[in-house]
Amino acid sequence: MIILHIFEYIAQSVQGRRTRFQEIIEHSRFSHLVLSSPGVDSDHHQRIKTERGPNWTIKQTLGNFLLEQRGGYWLTYPIFRLQILYEVLKNNIAVIHVHDSDPKSMAGRWAAQYLKIPLIYEVHTLTSSKTIFSNSKKVIVPNRLINRSFNHEKLLVNSAKYTIVQTPVMAKQLLQQYNLPKTQIAVLLNKVDTDRLKVEKYEERRQQLRRQWGVAKNEIVFLYAGYINWYNGLQGLLSAFKAMKYKGQARLIIFGDGPLRDEVIDTASHTENIFYFGTVPSSNMPGIYAASDCMVMSRPDCAETKEATPMKLLEAMAMSRIVICSRVDGLMRICDAQVGLIVEPEDIDGLRKMMEYVVVNFDQLEPLRLGARKRIVELMHNEDSSQVLDELYENIVQQ
Repeated sequence: MIILHIFEYIAQSVQGRRTRFQEIIEHSRFSHLVLSSPGVDSDHHQRIKTERGPNWTIKQTLGNFLLEQRGGYWLTYPIFRLQILYEVLKNNIAVIHVHDSDPKSMAGRWAAQYLKIPLIYEVHTLTSSKTIFSNSKKVIVPNRLINRSFNHEKLLVNSAKYTIVQTPVMAKQLLQQYNLPKTQIAVLLNKVDTDRLKVEKYEERRQQLRRQWGVAKNEIVFLYAGYINWYNGLQGLLSAFKAMKYKGQARLIIFGDGPLRDEVIDTASHTENIFYFGTVPSSNMPGIYAASDCMVMSRPDCAETKEATPMKLLEAMAMSRIVICSRVDGLMRICDAQVGLIVEPEDIDGLRKMMEYVVVNFDQLEPLRLGARKRIVELMHNEDSSQVLDELYENIVQQ
């Protein structure tokens, strides 16, 4: 059985969606074909048209460049539909699984209805929570785009046999917003491979990277890796690190891309011991976690941080890293005061003090590292997301 996924931006590096997809799908019993935006070869900076894994293939979506042009939405929609029709017929697709409510997903909905193929809709961010962030300010999306996105989401929810969300919070919001039976909503938690993510396996890589970065023997490396935007708290993190008393004994390393990338680059170029290293393939991340000492996730309290639990939090904890995170729902459901260091949302001074605490007391924080690893191992044992998803596919085909 082959499942067709329709994604936006899955091919970007250091992104939660890509890692989530690979961790869940690589343990699936079925084959998976993905239509998504193109990736970039990290060594040669060339667009990748096709990528392959053990049981999945990612193909470039046609017509993406037209979305940036005037009237691009209406130009790309028929292109997406034709490409999806071609792949469905060529590969004998059993289920169409669309992600979020963009034009590609709407084209997938149309193809599912036209060919009478079951549709699954996976919500990564609820439309009611969507905002566009530009630099340090929230920019309100024009009403026309908001209405279109709401209409897309409503059509997809009503057309899908199952709607998948990542947390119980999102499931509750969906039930409140749409008149859906609970049996049509599935919670599919993020998944990490705890056998692969063992810090002991990457000791040699830790030493290599720390030499490459020029890290002194007793220097503490704080890490942020992921999307660089407002609700991941990058501005607060930069401000807190710049105000630290012990900057000479620590450094902040940042990986990723996003709207605040230029601000991060500018700050790093003018601030001692802040370094920005761009994006890397997700396969490089275990070594980067191992080379760091503390992952920082200083998110504000907003709709996005209530809904989602980021992959990078699970990965860092599985790698036995100390984690500093904000007291927001999406983080606290995994990382509480028993296994992490908690600060209040948008409390820059509190974040500064917590990072100073890590520098001064690092050798005494071994119980936190071990507890973080244990928490994730237990969580992954109790909830096998790959099995949950495979059961959904089997149920939907048998209906």
